[in-house]
Amino acid sequence: MDGVDILHYVDKRFDDHDTAARAAYSAMDDRLRGMNELRSQFSDLLPRAEFEARHADVANQIGSLVAAVAVINGKNAGTAHTWALVIGIGAVLATLLTILATGGFN
Repeated sequence: MDGVDILHYVDKRFDDHDTAARAAYSAMDDRLRGMNELRSQFSDLLPRAEFEARHADVANQIGSLVAAVAVINGKNAGTAHTWALVIGIGAVLATLLTILATGGFN
């Protein structure tokens, strides 16, 4: 009878071990499935090399725009200075003409 009890005990231990192993395998499968889903989401992202190439293009375009704005601002500043000089010379000439028309520097 002891032999039957030991056999039943060993069978029960193997069954318990098998049940625990199946639960662990199932949990591992769920974890790996989740990791694969995450990996598939990352594969949809832009690769680093392509990002760096696009970033360099955008940075160059921004640099070109900044240079163009600087040129435009420089031309506008030059135009404003030119107009200020023309108006100043005109004011001096008007003053001189007024002085000459009223009889000079008496």
